[in-house]
Amino acid sequence: MKIGCHVLQWGMAINETTRYTWDGKVHQVSLPMALDDIASLKFEGFDCSDSDLIPYFSNARGFRKIREERGLEFASAWVTLLPKKLAKNERGTVNPKLPMSDPNQFLPLARSRITDKDLKNDFSEKLRYARKMSEFGSKVITLGGPFMARRDIRDEYYRMMGEFLNSLSEEMKKFGMRPAYHNHLSTLIQDEDDIEKLYDHADKKLVGLCMDTAHLTATGFDPVRFVEKYSSRILHVHLKDLFRGKFVELGTGKIDLRAVVESLRNHGYDRWVVAELDIPKRTAYQSAQINREYMASVLGH
Repeated sequence: MKIGCHVLQWGMAINETTRYTWDGKVHQVSLPMALDDIASLKFEGFDCSDSDLIPYFSNARGFRKIREERGLEFASAWVTLLPKKLAKNERGTVNPKLPMSDPNQFLPLARSRITDKDLKNDFSEKLRYARKMSEFGSKVITLGGPFMARRDIRDEYYRMMGEFLNSLSEEMKKFGMRPAYHNHLSTLIQDEDDIEKLYDHADKKLVGLCMDTAHLTATGFDPVRFVEKYSSRILHVHLKDLFRGKFVELGTGKIDLRAVVESLRNHGYDRWVVAELDIPKRTAYQSAQINREYMASVLGH
């Protein structure tokens, strides 16, 4: 397994020099600065958010240069499906005092419905991201969302999304990319029931999964059982711990992550395992250091 670190704990890009974390705090950190930290901790690669990629859409060589100079591979990036359009200065944030599973946490980002027109319009945009990510050196695009309140979800949306992903996967296959659908609180695909409904329509040979251990645990779905059930579909892993409903550094929460890694190993998983943290209580570097030391103890490197 390859060991990676998500740039998320340094924040999501506002522009090339400024980022914000989910708690709304703004940080003067560029992507190269975050990658300096990640490289210094001997991670092999990194994930980032879709907003990190936009400045490099016309400069793929520049993106490859900043990672290659640091000896890092580009594992994947989260790209939101059907993102809600926010006002120019509005940002999606959460309340750090509440559990991440609180149904009000992601409401500012939630859409109330999904239409065929919405998906048709989003298709070319997601394909564009996948093409660029391929140019940047990745082989897997992490798709998540759309953010929705549970009361607004209808069964027909799983059919629509499954068909959308099948078509998108077929196109992406032409240039060597695959999608990994990320389970996430307050989205269409949150828990086990959602995943089953999606695969009533999505082709399991085309549409893969990104397992997020903390988001799964928060819904009551044991990550070890997830691996046992969906091992052949797991294309990417976000390793994250959970304590009292909040995401924390690896080894400081209640998830048996050693058992998760062992299960992945037993099922032949040899892809990326990426440490991720949404809102670090320490500096981003200090949290990444804790995560790196834990991963070394569990994975042996």
